[in-house]
Amino acid sequence: MGGNGDGTFYAAGTAAFDPQSLPAYQFSTGDLNGDSAPDLVALAGNTVSVLVNAGSSPPLSFVPESAASGIMSVAPASIATIYAQFPLSATQASGALPTPVELAGVTVSIGDSAGVNRPAPLFYVSPTQINLEIPAGTAPGRAVVMVTSSGPPVQGITFAQNVVPAIFVVQSSAFPAAYAITYGPDNQPQPPCS
Repeated sequence: MGGNGDGTFYAAGTAAFDPQSLPAYQFSTGDLNGDSAPDLVALAGNTVSVLVNAGSSPPLSFVPESAASGIMSVAPASIATIYAQFPLSATQASGALPTPVELAGVTVSIGDSAGVNRPAPLFYVSPTQINLEIPAGTAPGRAVVMVTSSGPPVQGITFAQNVVPAIFVVQSSAFPAAYAITYGPDNQPQPPCS
């Protein structure tokens, strides 16, 4: 916990960690992004997690993560996964192009740090998981993620960065695969070339 410089400490707070990573055993705090709020760096095994202080917010139901790596940062035009309890009973997947922004009555919007709200294209929805694309053009920084369905809306926060490198693993016994999504002049994904 960080000190105030007068012999007292900052008020206690909470932080979200990837439950699949090893238990963190080294921590450090500091203002990493110049917003005068203390941020947290945690070391677990050979994984370093940077948790940027988003300030006060309402209680969060989820933190989206990169679908490829499981890290808690996402990039514009990348695939993300949300694990939570959603107030819906249907499960639906889509392989259609363009990717729909509504599946089984569920929509997800991303409100970025520039104050722009965009609908997120959806690949899969279920009562416990949603796979989506972070909309192209999402500004870097704190983003509010709102899941809307027939039940009450569910809100989460994510941290968008321009680049979040990750590789999808097909299967441990399979060969590595590379896949690129290209966008046309209408900013819609184009079918893969043969």
